[in-house]
Amino acid sequence: MNLKFFLSVFLFLLCLQNSFGQIASYSFEGNLNDQVAGQNGSYNPESCCDLFGSDHCSKFTTKSGQSVCALPKVVGAGNFISESGNQSLHLDSFEYVKLPSNVNEQIDKDKSFSVDFKFKIPSESWANEIENENYHRTIFGNTNWDQRATGFTVNVVKSCENDENCPLELYIYAGGEENELSDVAGHWFKLQTISHDKWINFSMIFNFEEVSPNVVFNIDGLRTKYNFDIGGDIEIEPFKAALKANPFFIGTDKNLKTFYNLPDVNERVGGAFLIDNLKIYAPKKLEILKLLKRLFKFLMRISLENDPLVVQKKRTIL
Repeated sequence: MNLKFFLSVFLFLLCLQNSFGQIASYSFEGNLNDQVAGQNGSYNPESCCDLFGSDHCSKFTTKSGQSVCALPKVVGAGNFISESGNQSLHLDSFEYVKLPSNVNEQIDKDKSFSVDFKFKIPSESWANEIENENYHRTIFGNTNWDQRATGFTVNVVKSCENDENCPLELYIYAGGEENELSDVAGHWFKLQTISHDKWINFSMIFNFEEVSPNVVFNIDGLRTKYNFDIGGDIEIEPFKAALKANPFFIGTDKNLKTFYNLPDVNERVGGAFLIDNLKIYAPKKLEILKLLKRLFKFLMRISLENDPLVVQKKRTIL
């Protein structure tokens, strides 16, 4: 078998894996631009006053030392941090990005969906914790910060209420309900405790084409699979519909609840974080191992077909 040919095919499959089904890609190299179809993100498109009114928002302005009703709407050079020649997006406590609706509208709700990115929590911006309080930050999502809300959010919480060590935990909300009277609780996936000042590689795949719809998480190479509790904790059709209907947010939930409307007096907005290499696939990207298995079988078939002994045997039979 020609080794050069094999390597060429392998590289082709590798490129195919990274591009197949990709509907958006954000490298955050000094901007919020999408490299796939120009679906560029919007920076702080709505303020606290737009959603909650000036009276409600005044306390957040006092607490943060900046007007939460007049945050800049144009991303600046200070939002991009360089490390080892690569830039990533830095979002402070009340800053966020909204992706245009034509990203989510490309999703086929009956097929798989996946998202990849890496993020980091800087310790200095989460250092002033108060005893008995929890700090929340939504990293990525498409719905409200609520276990029952239809859609999903990827969240980080610093839990100081019941643990003096204030661990930093990564968890997912995923909910789906036909209406408010639906008797479903929503899913809460507590994935793992993470470290400050360390890049976390995160991927999430929703598989709707399998017999039992499921979600697969991969955090720094650790893969975990959960089947949806359909009819118990989630109604899957509304959840799937929300993937197509709801825009995606980076740094907050849909209605900025984690910024300005947390339900408990002991709940506070978390600090800054960095995010990089956000990629969205619909359907999910091809798995390289499956591609290699198919390639190996194909090459073996060709090899056998060209084997002199096999050829002679075929001639004898014929």
